[in-house]
Amino acid sequence: MCIIIHRFETNEETTIEDCESLIRRFVENNLSIIYYDSLPVTSHFQLPNDALVLTAMSPRNLSQTALQELWNRRNDINGSLQVINTNLHLVDNPFPQDAIRNILRIFLNINGIRIAIASKILHKERPKLFPIIDKKVMDIYGFPAGKGKYLEEVIKWIKHMGKDIEGNRNRLGELKNIAEEIARNVYQELNISFSLVRIFDIILWQHQQENEP
Repeated sequence: MCIIIHRFETNEETTIEDCESLIRRFVENNLSIIYYDSLPVTSHFQLPNDALVLTAMSPRNLSQTALQELWNRRNDINGSLQVINTNLHLVDNPFPQDAIRNILRIFLNINGIRIAIASKILHKERPKLFPIIDKKVMDIYGFPAGKGKYLEEVIKWIKHMGKDIEGNRNRLGELKNIAEEIARNVYQELNISFSLVRIFDIILWQHQQENEP
C-alpha cells in the first residue's frame, strides 16, 4: 500500500511505497510508541505530563526558562484549547485556520519554542487536528527550516499536510487498523490508538529515517 504526498511550494508528487512495512517497523521498534503514543490524550495543557512528552520526543530537552514560560502561559494555552472541539479534524472543511492560529501564536511567541516542540505537545491534546512537524517531516516536504518559528508559514505547512491527509484518507484508515493491531500484539499491557494524522506522521518519519543520506 502506498500514499502520495506533494512537496511544499513545488507541489511535486512523491510516492511512499510499502507503508505497511514502514508502520510495522516503527510500531515494533520506536520507543516513542511507549513514551509518547501510550500517554493518554489530554483535553488541556498540563505539566509535568507535557514536560515528559517534550523530553521523550525532542532531540534536546527544553531549557528551564522555556518550560517556566510554558507554565506561566498555561491559562492562555488552556483558554485557547477549550474553544477547540476535541473532534475537530485537520481535514475538516473549511480548514480550521483560526483555531490553529490562536493556539500556535502562544507557543511560537515563547523563546526556545519552534513548531517541532509545539506540535508534539498539541498533537497529544488534539490528535486529529495537529500533525507533528519535526525535522524529518520538514525535510521530506521541503519546509524551510528557518521558518519554523513564524506563525503564518507554519499554518501554510499544516494546511498543506491536511490536503495530503485528505487525499490519502482511505488508505490511512486501513493503515491505522494495521498499526493498532500490531500495537495490541506487541504492547499487550498498553492501550494504544492512533489518529489518521499520527499514522501519516509515522509513515513520513519512518520513510525519511530509512532514506535520508
